[in-house]
Amino acid sequence: MARWTVNTKVLEFPAVSLGEWDADATEKTWRKWVSSKDPSEWGKREWMKYRQRFMVYDAEDPMKFESYKLPVVAIVRGKPRLVREAVIAAQRALAGARRGVDLPEDVKKRLVRLAERCREKVDKVAGKGD
Repeated sequence: MARWTVNTKVLEFPAVSLGEWDADATEKTWRKWVSSKDPSEWGKREWMKYRQRFMVYDAEDPMKFESYKLPVVAIVRGKPRLVREAVIAAQRALAGARRGVDLPEDVKKRLVRLAERCREKVDKVAGKGD
């Protein structure tokens, strides 16, 4: 059984606004940043590094891609950054957009709070804060 864990470490990265978000396109760059090894050869160290990109992961089975949801961090100019447009996409998914996110309700509630904190951070950088 899955043990979904909310990853607050996404808040540790500097924020950036890219103007658009393409999770699939940023995934390739993220994997290269994690390791030059093929993912089939990744060990615990690489998976811990990979995890930094996502708001939630299955701690019961952390060594497979299906265990990660809601990517909000990308490599920008060679460094990990919390991306405003990714945070907005995550908030929309948590609200039910694009078929929503299949997670237990208690986990979703914690993710909504985390997404709000992320949004506050990225909106300040984008000049869209209060």
